[in-house]
Amino acid sequence: MSTMKHTAGPWTHKATATPDYAKQYAVYQAEDNGSRDIAIVYDGKEAEANAELIASAPELLASLIDIIPVFWNEGTKVYAKIYADRIERAEKLIERLS
Repeated sequence: MSTMKHTAGPWTHKATATPDYAKQYAVYQAEDNGSRDIAIVYDGKEAEANAELIASAPELLASLIDIIPVFWNEGTKVYAKIYADRIERAEKLIERLS
């Protein structure tokens, strides 16, 4: 597999404020201490949940990468046949993102 195209994880998020004091959430690389934002999620009912979801992206992708071989394992061929279309969709997503 190729090197990841995105900023390495883990990512995290924190509440920040715009110059007019509107609440927003910054998503950034955890080791970066917030000096370079990956994304800004603006005020709204779901803003914090959206920021948390975005911050979870590297972990979600890593989990997806880890689970794919399980479905292709000799002991789970039945599952691989049943879920082949879903597994292939996940593999295409991994390919696009890595």
